[in-house]
Amino acid sequence: MSRFTPAPDDKTSAHNFRLAFINAFTNRRVHLGTGVGGFPIALQAAPEGHLYKGHTLNESWKPVGFTPGGTTYEDEKDLLTGEWSFRHDILVPRRTGLAVIGAEVPQGKIGFVYAPLLERDPTPVTLLASDKTWTQYQNEMHAVMRAAMDAKTAAAEEALEPK
Repeated sequence: MSRFTPAPDDKTSAHNFRLAFINAFTNRRVHLGTGVGGFPIALQAAPEGHLYKGHTLNESWKPVGFTPGGTTYEDEKDLLTGEWSFRHDILVPRRTGLAVIGAEVPQGKIGFVYAPLLERDPTPVTLLASDKTWTQYQNEMHAVMRAAMDAKTAAAEEALEPK
């Protein structure tokens, strides 16, 4: 089995396509329709196994000011509401070839793990109690999400094993 290695121009084209795909979800001038939502997810197909591409996306509608010394100022109240900014993280399995993907929304204190070959709908994952401030518990929330991803990955691996 030979491995396809893209030429430099092919890598640039693939990179530009991926950016354009993700930007289609975040460009306010592109109206996809009322009530339509979701997360942009990229999949790289390869002979040795398909691979989901993880990413973190931050979007801010409010100017971010910089103080002398290079410190970025973000108003925590704005971060908490999601009114002026939004972030999501796409998590992928630790091995290729598994149809499992996760989406983490820190401001909502919720994540979703989806294994389309095992279930019809994504499984919601509560990342943090509703009374806690998410900005102070990001590492803990990510650990909860990673544990949910690992559990679903194990279930997907078990389903692939010959009976």
